[in-house]
Amino acid sequence: MRSKLFGLLVVFALLLGTFGTAFAQDKPAPFCGDLAAADCDIITASQTAMEGVTSYQSAGKYGVTLTGIPGLPAPEIVVNVAADSAVAMDDAALKAVQGFAGKTQQDIVTMLAADGTPLVDLLAGLSLSSTISADVTPELATYLSAISGGFTIPAKATVGVRMVSGVLYLDLTEIASIVAGVPQGWIGIPVADLVKAQVDAGVFTQAAAQMDPSKLDPSTAAALGAQSMIMGDMKLFEKFMTITRGPDGDVNGTKVAVFDTKFDVGGLVASPEFADTVKKLAASGAMGANAPKPADIDQVLSMIPLVGPMVFQGLEVGGSKSIGIDDSYVYDSSASVKWDLSGLIQMAAMSGQLPAGIKSGDKVAFDISTDVANSNFDADQGIVAPADAMMIPLESMMAQPAK
Repeated sequence: MRSKLFGLLVVFALLLGTFGTAFAQDKPAPFCGDLAAADCDIITASQTAMEGVTSYQSAGKYGVTLTGIPGLPAPEIVVNVAADSAVAMDDAALKAVQGFAGKTQQDIVTMLAADGTPLVDLLAGLSLSSTISADVTPELATYLSAISGGFTIPAKATVGVRMVSGVLYLDLTEIASIVAGVPQGWIGIPVADLVKAQVDAGVFTQAAAQMDPSKLDPSTAAALGAQSMIMGDMKLFEKFMTITRGPDGDVNGTKVAVFDTKFDVGGLVASPEFADTVKKLAASGAMGANAPKPADIDQVLSMIPLVGPMVFQGLEVGGSKSIGIDDSYVYDSSASVKWDLSGLIQMAAMSGQLPAGIKSGDKVAFDISTDVANSNFDADQGIVAPADAMMIPLESMMAQPAK
């Protein structure tokens, strides 16, 4: 139990770390495409400015809509999540976040094995206040309740989260109404102290040793190698991206430069570079023992130029970013993946291979979107611990045997 709890806390801590540079890009130069030099300068300045942000507020909206997918409990499934947050960091936490930027999971574990102080500094010096709410299609809530093993999953729910002085606070009021035995109201978990104790016990040293490719099973080692291979060549993706500057906008009185990015997935999939990457993945073992042979891959890829236009004609992948012209802060960042599968359904109908539960002419689509609006940069966010929280003693968690 203790090891599982610690694992969850570490994941949570690393996710919190993304708040500090939530809208800053990684260390490499930002993508500018064919933008004018002056426009690229705006994006570059924004990267630098956002890396130094010590506090801000954000209003995030995340949505998924699935239409006509066989096997789902309703013709259209909608999941909406909203997170209204305020974040602040002291100097040590900001330095820690900047140290994590641009690193892979394996890099971070190796770094923490040598010195776990940055993670402890992050947890101790980060303040967060967030209200997270979720709203799902009622039929989906009913379905999830039926397979949950006795829990009633609501169609709407809200959870409060705070992080103050190394203590993680959770408002379990609504969860308590669903799960028996969960306390009402706020609880506090001394995350920073717990992680420090585990760092002192050498947990990250053990984790780094376990992630040594020579000690991993072949499929896991191959998957990690494949991840590094793909992420190490981001220029491959940039060849199929376009970025343009649209009309300037206004965000609560702040003049912003608006940049729109589009990604040509069809062009990528039909490219020789994509074919080469797929072959390397198969050869690495990342696809498992039943990975297709190079000849089979060549045969499939040779068909993409013929069927690609029909398959990908309804796919739209892109995003937008609004950057303050005077202060270089990112005031809004959005991304979306929309895919109308009508072309694919039509092609399947012509070949007599329609999936079960779908008829020719049915609308089948999915839409994934995110939008995060930011404000109140580098200001006092007034984040305080809840006064009535029930504290969970560190000793009670450390005393539990690992399983």
